[in-house]
Amino acid sequence: MSRVTRLDSNDLLRGFNIGSGEQSLQILFTGDLYPGGVNLDSMILGKNIWGGLANEMLAHQINLANLESPLTTRDQPIKKYGPNLSCDPRSIKGIKVANFNILSLANNHIMDQGCAGLQETIDTCQSQSIEIVGVGSNLDNAKKPLYKTVNEVSICFIAATEHEFSIAERNHPGANPFGVSELYYQIQEAKRNSDVIILILHVGNEHSKFPSPKLTNDLRFLADAGASLIVCHHSHVSSGFEIHNGTPIFYSLGNFLFSYRAEYKKGDWFYSYAVSAGISKSGICNIRLIPVRQKRTKPGLELMNNEEAVKFCNDILDISEIILSPDILEKKWVEFCDLNKTTYIATAFNLNFFERQLLKFRFPVFWKIDEKSWLRFQNHIECESHLNALQTVIKRGFR
Repeated sequence: MSRVTRLDSNDLLRGFNIGSGEQSLQILFTGDLYPGGVNLDSMILGKNIWGGLANEMLAHQINLANLESPLTTRDQPIKKYGPNLSCDPRSIKGIKVANFNILSLANNHIMDQGCAGLQETIDTCQSQSIEIVGVGSNLDNAKKPLYKTVNEVSICFIAATEHEFSIAERNHPGANPFGVSELYYQIQEAKRNSDVIILILHVGNEHSKFPSPKLTNDLRFLADAGASLIVCHHSHVSSGFEIHNGTPIFYSLGNFLFSYRAEYKKGDWFYSYAVSAGISKSGICNIRLIPVRQKRTKPGLELMNNEEAVKFCNDILDISEIILSPDILEKKWVEFCDLNKTTYIATAFNLNFFERQLLKFRFPVFWKIDEKSWLRFQNHIECESHLNALQTVIKRGFR
């Protein structure tokens, strides 16, 4: 049973206890970090653009972010659907100045500049003694967790991402793939070798404040499998959290620092929160939320003032209540799918602009999508065996 229903915004801002045990260290978790755009020059120069969060980062033994871009001088974008990101490797100086000492590289952009771009990113991080997790030269290496022992507490970090053009293969570099069965076995291995297990997952639907019902079920299963804490990002907006059988699950921290093209800066793009977790040898003993706001046209970010922070945390609690209400969460999921229905159907059936507009206004595009073709497509994606075959065919292309 989750304890979220008994919390208020002041609890989130002051911190609240979860488990027993004497705190041995603190870890600060942040969301998506892209050091380019308006922040690039300041990052290259190593300026302090972190506002009041700088003192927080100094107070934590471990600071962790999701590095949402390769750091490379190469301009050899891979073929993919969606933007190809890259950033000047010299921006690592700003990341180092902020006191980040672990970066998760398991995300959908880390392979945007190919194998060489990934390797340059790894080399750049290692040159600053910043540890990485979630990628490797092949699938086995990408699955390897990062073990850290601080103040006699052994911590295992496991990072994984959904399948979006960045996944490692048996003989190919990339990121650790998100999969419930695979992560289950990784957690079981970690339980034999560590006191605390932390999952860093790049999952969820972009610009949605609510996880899908399937994702909540998957993450609760992983919590029951032995994860001590689960922290997610990818949606570019902040979502809620729950405490599932003693395991905190944060469904999206939002954009930590991410200055990108104007069309991507929708809604709550600029608002996120960091999570401060107190760690004991027996697990997570306390949690505190730190709401932050990116500066829209200037480099850096700043802490929200008290009024903003209270409102933000109340919103997070409202979202969290919905996550704990299966019927309401299902309704929110259907609303998201309806909002994006035209895009998904148009992509699946290769509709042109005119046909997309007709579909948008609920006009049946019967010359492209008849009942038989719809049912055939439904069968291919609902049947697990057909879906597996379809994924392999699509991935192989016209070889």
